[in-house]
Amino acid sequence: MPPAFVAFDEDNGTCGALIEWFLNYPGQFEERRVLGGDIMTDMIPEFERSKGKLHNFAAVERYFKVLETGDKFLDNWLFNWSDLFLFDALIGNTDRHQDNWALLWRRQREPDEEKSRLAPIFDNGTSLGYEIIERKMDGFFAKDRMRSYIKKGRHHIRWRLHDEYPAQHIELLGSLVNKYPAMASRIKNKLKAFDMDSLKAIIVNSTKFEVRIPLTEKRAEFVCHLIESRYLAISERIEKILVNLIKHVPDPRRLLLAWQAPEGKSRARFVVGELCQHEGRVVFRYLSDTAEFKNACAEGFVCYPAFRKTNLEYTQNVLDTFLRRLPPRKRGDFGKYLEQWRLAPNVEISDFALLGHTGAKLPNDGFSLINPFDHIELPHEFYIEVAGFRHQPNTSVDDISVGMSASFTAEPENEFNSNAVRIEVAGKIIGYVSNPQCKAFNSWLGLYSISASIERINGTSDRPLVYIYGRVEQVQHCWAAA
Repeated sequence: MPPAFVAFDEDNGTCGALIEWFLNYPGQFEERRVLGGDIMTDMIPEFERSKGKLHNFAAVERYFKVLETGDKFLDNWLFNWSDLFLFDALIGNTDRHQDNWALLWRRQREPDEEKSRLAPIFDNGTSLGYEIIERKMDGFFAKDRMRSYIKKGRHHIRWRLHDEYPAQHIELLGSLVNKYPAMASRIKNKLKAFDMDSLKAIIVNSTKFEVRIPLTEKRAEFVCHLIESRYLAISERIEKILVNLIKHVPDPRRLLLAWQAPEGKSRARFVVGELCQHEGRVVFRYLSDTAEFKNACAEGFVCYPAFRKTNLEYTQNVLDTFLRRLPPRKRGDFGKYLEQWRLAPNVEISDFALLGHTGAKLPNDGFSLINPFDHIELPHEFYIEVAGFRHQPNTSVDDISVGMSASFTAEPENEFNSNAVRIEVAGKIIGYVSNPQCKAFNSWLGLYSISASIERINGTSDRPLVYIYGRVEQVQHCWAAA
């Protein structure tokens, strides 16, 4: 953030803030500024700049991912936007419109060599309860009144293009963390480093400036209370998300190897093999006698490249072979990888269980590993991808959001799978449980309590991915007293 100074016009006494300009300092790289409004206008043909109603993070995300892929961004764009959203949530900024953020492009000899960075956070004035007049401030020291005020506050940006309203400040952070779980730790660390006492001292000291319209002690006290209340509300929201991180994943007895046909074919997913843990080692074999295996072969399946003979049982280096599909635990950012899968950094999970929990997918080979949830012990937490989401009529990512409750219903009349279990959100079918996991879900339904909600929505517009976090527990019976 650029330095700001208290300022006033000597001719008419008008007070204001003088913000140090951040572009093209002497001796620094020459840069050109591109406003977010220019970016939104280029990306969204119907974008109306005067109102900015289509200003949305999904477009921002898409644009910055292109920069990242092309090595055109100098920093971590996700860190930058996480920090910006956190700052706006702390001060209650309602005016971060498309022209109140910008990219700075560093000029090079050749245009193709240009790289960019996010401009320092500027134009933050529509914040800190500026609209609250002093005679009403006392009422905001009531806990419920302040909580209600904070909850009503909204950012200028929408989470998705066609959201009805701009995002609420703290829920915007929640949506970001639910999509990018690694941001939870970053936000938590930023909050931990935040020095409220020093900020209070700066705010109180600002009442001493002799200007025509001074910052009064009453408003200074109100601003301090507002920031502290927002700080606590944000911390509470982030802690709630971190609590949902899975801290223990029991070892499955077996995993199923699934294969999906490439583009242009049925795109059905077939179970073609299984990995079983046996006396401390992992054994792999193909399920070559099953109809599903034969159907996979008809769609073009041949073998898993490391195990070419489908009539053999493999006992050597099986686990190590499949672990190549995951990042190594020694990587510095492995904790962030775990958080992407709703796993706590200190999670108790074996390599075998990690394969099943994450699916161990690679971009282009069609293979994945599935935990069928055989013989689980309660309570049990699960994190699954919704199967068939994009094939559901009249259902899109615009109809759902992170945090919405999900329910499971057996569908024995399903013409494709009599064990099918559908997933519903707000009374609409959004997809199904993966076929290999349907047997487990059918055994849970009616016997146990299943609580679940949407935890992550990502992927692409053509292939959106929706993930569900849930917990299976014994049904709690409440007996009335005689």
